[in-house]
Amino acid sequence: MLCTANIARSPLLAEMLRAEADRRGLPLEVASAGVDAMIAQPAAELADRVARGAGLSLASHSSRPLMAVPLTQAELVVGMTRRHRDHVRRSHPRLRDRAFALRELLVLLDRAAADGELERIRQATPAGSRERLAAVAESASARRPVRGRRRLDVPDPAGAGQEAYDELGRELAAATTRLTGALFEPAQA
Repeated sequence: MLCTANIARSPLLAEMLRAEADRRGLPLEVASAGVDAMIAQPAAELADRVARGAGLSLASHSSRPLMAVPLTQAELVVGMTRRHRDHVRRSHPRLRDRAFALRELLVLLDRAAADGELERIRQATPAGSRERLAAVAESASARRPVRGRRRLDVPDPAGAGQEAYDELGRELAAATTRLTGALFEPAQA
């Protein structure tokens, strides 16, 4: 998961996905970083408040810049904005087809579900596996581009009040539910 400073959006989404994988007993590794992050900054207090409201915690979070994360093994890279996605696509060309803006990825997964491809992936790959992540990324990438580009960026709540962070929490919780379906759900019987 990737955002700008790695103190609100990406750590919150990473923690939500990590908790869901743990709840399901799946060995999914989730990391977060920031394209402009300083090293070892705590999570934003308002983001941690949102996490605590969801039964999670960002108290032990320590920000890290993207260059400190070993992306070469990543099956899927999810940025909060097109800028984050494009930064990865430029700096790590091998990950070009595995890097997405969060809202873009959700639209592409809806397309894959609508034409039955997502269910075919579920039937062919174990839930939460590297194979599932790679197949989901490949399927989503094949369905690009997404129109309506102005709405593809998750707003940064920095400098805003609790209401903006609460809205972020609601959006990321809904995104977690949708991502969970693609990444963790078993095939339909």
